[in-house]
Amino acid sequence: KGLAAFGDYVYVTDSLTHSLYVVDVSNPTTMVIAGFISSSTQLYKVRAPASHARVVTRPLPLMPCT
Repeated sequence: KGLAAFGDYVYVTDSLTHSLYVVDVSNPTTMVIAGFISSSTQLYKVRAPASHARVVTRPLPLMPCT
């Protein structure tokens, strides 16, 4: 999993579900998932140097045709 933070938000990538989650941590006692997005490729790194997150993907291996 990749993890990055900026301001009141934490960005978490989940390589198993190919998803990016945005978590609002402005109130640490009641953190809320503010949004998420799924991808067709594996997400494994995230950076949030400003108000936009940048995600690095890893292509899935090609499966042989049978």
